[in-house]
Amino acid sequence: MITYLIFGLLFVLLIVFSILTAKNWHWSQIVILCLIYLVGVAAVFGAASTLAKRRDALIEVKKSSEELDTLTEQLTRQRFGDPENIRYSADSLYGVEEALKLELAGRGRVWMNGQVADANGNRKFTFPVSREAGNPDIGALQNAVVFAFLDEQFGELTYPGKFVGTFRVANETADSLELEPRLLLNDEIYQLPGTWTLYEKMPSDQYQIFSRQKEDGTGELSLDEFRAKLETELPPELVGMEPGSADYEAFIDQFLFDGRSIGEIENWLETAENRISRVFTPDPDEVFVKYRFDRKSSRSYKVDAQGNLETDGGYNFLGEAIDPALHLGPPDVEFGPDDEVLIDLPSATGYQRVDGSRVPAFPQVESVTELDRIYKRQLYDFPAMFADLRRQSAALDARTAEMIRQNEIQEQAFNNMSSQIALRQEQIQKIQQDNENLQKDVEAINALLQQRTEEVALIRQELNDLERKLNAQRSGRDGKPLPAP
Repeated sequence: MITYLIFGLLFVLLIVFSILTAKNWHWSQIVILCLIYLVGVAAVFGAASTLAKRRDALIEVKKSSEELDTLTEQLTRQRFGDPENIRYSADSLYGVEEALKLELAGRGRVWMNGQVADANGNRKFTFPVSREAGNPDIGALQNAVVFAFLDEQFGELTYPGKFVGTFRVANETADSLELEPRLLLNDEIYQLPGTWTLYEKMPSDQYQIFSRQKEDGTGELSLDEFRAKLETELPPELVGMEPGSADYEAFIDQFLFDGRSIGEIENWLETAENRISRVFTPDPDEVFVKYRFDRKSSRSYKVDAQGNLETDGGYNFLGEAIDPALHLGPPDVEFGPDDEVLIDLPSATGYQRVDGSRVPAFPQVESVTELDRIYKRQLYDFPAMFADLRRQSAALDARTAEMIRQNEIQEQAFNNMSSQIALRQEQIQKIQQDNENLQKDVEAINALLQQRTEEVALIRQELNDLERKLNAQRSGRDGKPLPAP
């Protein structure tokens, strides 16, 4: 401000100096000069005021920018958690969403052990415990499609044992759901009495689906303890296998060894009791090699993928993670020394693509040290299996309809052929009858011809006899033969 006042004073002195140095001045020139002076002073004060406001505005912008940066950082922390951590913090928005996705992955909401009764051709599912009338979820299932399983009792445990089919929620109350059948897997299962369990989503398989923690929370179950637990929760009757069979043992091994080191599995098999097989040979796709980077990775890697965990599985065809629990966050990740990664066995050892190109072994690309080999069982893709079942069911229905149509055509052709055969038989019978009649006529004609031939021969004999007699008479009368008559 003082700077602009100094410039204003210098301007005034310039005007005064111009007036004093002038020799001949007209009054109009003095008026104009005074007006210029006043306008100049106003302009100087206006400029000073504008610059002062600009300075205040810049200070406010700086404060607002700093506050925006602070709020942006707070927002980032609220959304992603600690920026120094490549995983979402448990208290962050993405962390909570990730936990929620993992909690709901593969099944969504579940309503268990509901009584089922007929309702106008549909099924009425009654909740074991009535929901509150003010529950905001009431009405949310209207027209939704749910997946129904028939509950089965195995000892003291109740399981959703047999898949009934898909149903549309035709009506919803606080106490019940009216279910309209959309696709029934088996009409006999649909008619069986018992309770049902409803799933909002078709259940999907997950790694380590059975908890390995001890009930008292003191640690993890040993392999022997965990196997006993699995045999209790997955009895052979439940999975349709014979107790003590090799198939049942292999089935339990999938869950028993899931996530375990191959070396740990082999050591346990050597001393385990009551084993049918002491060899465990997983598929190459079920073995993952654990590496530790000796130095910084030679390039960056894209590890996150977009997709639907329920329908696409944990990984896409490039090996990028769809499972949110495996997401690292940044679009491209560089690994540093001592970072550890899991690589599927084909990628770890190298393989040849269908186009003929060769994917080198991972240790040939990066400087890494192999730490262990982990078994991760092949997941059962229930949604894909169900979709495939629906496709097979639709194909079977179409094939059945085509077979029915072909049977109708063949039956019509058979009926036409039967009519033709009957007509032919009738014609044959008529022809046979005509042949018989003709044969009789021929025999009658032959008999008549024989009779007439004999009669003609007899008449001819008689004529010959008469002719001889006449000739004899002529010869006896005049010694001359009688003239011919």
